[in-house]
Formats: sequence, C-alpha cells, structure tokens
Amino acid sequence: MSRLKSMKKPSICPRCGSKKTIEYEDSFECLECNLEFNKGKDKEIDDDNMLAIGEVKGIVDDLGGSKYDNNVKKLKKILKDD
Repeated sequence: MSRLKSMKKPSICPRCGSKKTIEYEDSFECLECNLEFNKGKDKEIDDDNMLAIGEVKGIVDDLGGSKYDNNVKKLKKILKDD
C-alpha cells in the first residue's frame, strides 16, 4: 500500500459516494465500502467506469491462460509493483 498522504480535500468514493476516505499517494480507500481506487493521473475517468483495485486484479487474473497471456503478465507485474 502507498504511503499516507496529508489530508486535503477528501476524495469521494465512486462506488458509494462517501467522503469518508483515506488518501494515499497514488490511491484512496473508502471507509464505508472498503474498496481502494487508483487516482487518475493521466486522464479523468467517469466515476461510473472506475474499478476498484481488487476488481482490476480479478479481471487480470481471469484473463490468464488466454491469447493475451503476454499482456496479462505485464499487467500483473504493474499491479504487483503498485
């Protein structure tokens, strides 16, 4: 997990709408629904389309053994490094 960042304007959970979040350097965690989300650095993502980190990892795991195996390995490495 990333280092705790100083509290400024709290992020709003895209899943439940709660403002009860813990801010980290590259992500934030919702204290209501217990999901962690990456902060968008390159582009804005609509809240309706934002996936929790655990959901992204689940999708990547489900792709294992497919024709996209090399890309899946790259994604797993990226997720592991975060």
